[in-house]
Amino acid sequence: MLRASSMSAPVPEFSRPSSGQSFHWVDPLVALPKVRTVLRPGGILALAWNDIEPISELKTRLDAVIARFHSDGRTASLGSRASWGTEASQEARAGSGTTEPALTVEPVEHPVLTQLRGAGFTSNETTFVEDLHYSKHGWLSMVFTYSAQLTMDPVKRAVMREEMSAEIPDDGLAARNEALLVLAGA
Repeated sequence: MLRASSMSAPVPEFSRPSSGQSFHWVDPLVALPKVRTVLRPGGILALAWNDIEPISELKTRLDAVIARFHSDGRTASLGSRASWGTEASQEARAGSGTTEPALTVEPVEHPVLTQLRGAGFTSNETTFVEDLHYSKHGWLSMVFTYSAQLTMDPVKRAVMREEMSAEIPDDGLAARNEALLVLAGA
């Protein structure tokens, strides 16, 4: 006769579990301890995000539209805080021969780093920066795949899309992506 405990299936082990642009959908207080139980010795958890934002005064106008529709403060931006016209950006452009304001990016610790530490992981993070250009349609198509917009009332989502479209020039917009890769071991 077999006892119930001897009938349990072995717990699978993984060497490189990963989550790309989706870890925000899980409860880290539940997920991270579970990952620790299935992570092979020496295994690495890989988490990645893109943080893509316009890099001009257009960001302020688009942020205002977003704020009207997301009064709870939800945003897609993670991992950095870009600021125009700060003392640091004024110093950065001093003597550069340009009249354009310099973009200063101030690192902001991603919330998952605190959660990883709390679950007993050690982590390393790497940011990859790239300058991009989006057509109006391309930008709107991307922004309206974000969960904050996907979960909106469809009528409000359509109005928000119209308002954002009215702010974006016909030739599109310049943006910067600060992709974040976090590699964590137990």
